[in-house]
Amino acid sequence: MNRIQASFRLEKPIDTKEILASLERAARTCYQSFENISKDSAIKLIKQVISLGHESVVEHEKITVRIILSRAVMAELTRHRMASFSVESTRYCRYQNIEFIQPWWWNDIESVDFARHAKKREIWLNCMSMAEHAYQDMLSCGMAPQGARDCLPLATKTELVITANLREWRHIFKLRCSPRAHPDMRAIMMPIFEKFNEALPEVFGDMKEDIEADPAINRSCWAVEKEIC
Repeated sequence: MNRIQASFRLEKPIDTKEILASLERAARTCYQSFENISKDSAIKLIKQVISLGHESVVEHEKITVRIILSRAVMAELTRHRMASFSVESTRYCRYQNIEFIQPWWWNDIESVDFARHAKKREIWLNCMSMAEHAYQDMLSCGMAPQGARDCLPLATKTELVITANLREWRHIFKLRCSPRAHPDMRAIMMPIFEKFNEALPEVFGDMKEDIEADPAINRSCWAVEKEIC
């Protein structure tokens, strides 16, 4: 049994200059103001149209992200309708060494009851171990992976690729980075938002204050960005 952290990587680098140029051309189509295009005009224009609620403009560009996460968080994320998903299939993947996503509370070093916290870890590890043994036993009895997967818990690691246009990413971040979202969801989506905002503050910067990291969540449990292979 392997305990791993959630992680993500961009499928390709975000080309800030090209994306802004593309969005500006789309926006200026509405006003037929192409003559106003200059070196820095895209920054001002994109911020302006977003502030006015004219977000259809940012639908013309998309970003693809590969995410390692738990089955539980995956089930919530794939509820978004305006995105494309390709998800690791437990029907066809036959697991030998099952990986489980470490829960958000694992490194809660601020816990005052260390004995109780250690007990929670022990319970979680035992549960994952029993699930893995049950899964392997089912396979040994001749069960196909699509049947044996019934023994797998929601913490089981899965991998997905998600592609969405920038407007849908704004919607995803609004819901999934909210302090009301599940901590495991925030642990994944907050660093993705930060990556997007670093590259495209013109598109995502206005959201930062509303979805600021909840101080109750230990940053050490957040997802990490993987290098592009």
